[in-house]
Amino acid sequence: MKYLLIAIDLDGTLLSNEKEVDDYSIKAIREFEKRGGQVVICSGRTPLATKWIAETLELKSPIISLNGAVTHNRSGSLIEKKTFSEESLDTFSLFCSNENVYFHVYDGNSLIIPEENVWNENWIEKNILSLQKTGGSQLLREEFMKECHVKVIPHIAEWLRERKSISKIAVFSEQNNLRHLKRKVEKLSGEYEIASSMNYMNLEISPRGTTKGTALETLASRLGIPMDQIAAIGDNFNDISMLQCAGRGIAMGNAPDEVKSMADQITASNEENGVGKAIYSLI
Repeated sequence: MKYLLIAIDLDGTLLSNEKEVDDYSIKAIREFEKRGGQVVICSGRTPLATKWIAETLELKSPIISLNGAVTHNRSGSLIEKKTFSEESLDTFSLFCSNENVYFHVYDGNSLIIPEENVWNENWIEKNILSLQKTGGSQLLREEFMKECHVKVIPHIAEWLRERKSISKIAVFSEQNNLRHLKRKVEKLSGEYEIASSMNYMNLEISPRGTTKGTALETLASRLGIPMDQIAAIGDNFNDISMLQCAGRGIAMGNAPDEVKSMADQITASNEENGVGKAIYSLI
C-alpha cells in the first residue's frame, strides 16, 4: 500500500450525526489494518473520550486528542502533552472577560467551567458517547464516565493562575460566528493556535505550535513513517493542519468549502459512509 497510516477525525468525520460509526467504515478500517496499515484517531475530544472510541473499534494505534495537545497509546499511557503557560492563560481569561464571551478549559479529562449553561450541559454524557449501535459496551461506558468530571469554578481566572496542566480552551458566544473574535485573538498574542470544530460557531484555542498537524508529524517521526505515506481525513477548520501536512488530505463531503479547498480529495459525507469510501480509495 502507498499509505501506511490514516489519521481520522471523529465528529463530522468518522462519527455520524447520531454519534455512531457506520458498519461500512468499520469494515474499511479492518481491511486497512489487515493489510498492515495503522489507523490513528486525531480529535479535539478528550483523551478519555478518544480512548473509549478506540477501544470500541478495537484500534491498537496511538491516539491524538485535544487537537494535538495530547498523544497517548491505546492503554492510555502518555506519549506527549502540550500545555499553556501561566501568562498565556492569564492574558486569555482577561481577554474573554473584556469581550464578554464564555470560555471553559480542559484539564486532562476534566472540564472546568465558570457556570452551568447550554455550552456545557450533559457534558459527561456527550464526552463519553453511547456508541450503542456501534457495539460499545454500556457497562464499560459507565466506567469511563466515572473518570470524567465537570468542575464549576466561578472565579476561573484566579483558579487558572495556579494551573500548569491546561491543554485546550473552548470559546462560545450567542453570536454564533466567531471569525471576528478569531482575528482579535490573533492580534492579542502569538501564544495561541486558533481553530474551530464547528465552522466558527466556536473557537478552540491550543498552545502555540500545537495542532493536529504538528502532533501527527511528531507521531509519524516516532513511528518511522514518512509523511508522504500518511493520509488524513477531516471535516472542519481544526483538521486543516493535518490535511495539509499529510501525503494525502481528504475532506468530508459535509466539510465547509474553505476546508475542502485545502484537501487533495473529497469523499462522501459522514452520513454517506464517507470515511469508509475514502479508506477503500486508498487501498
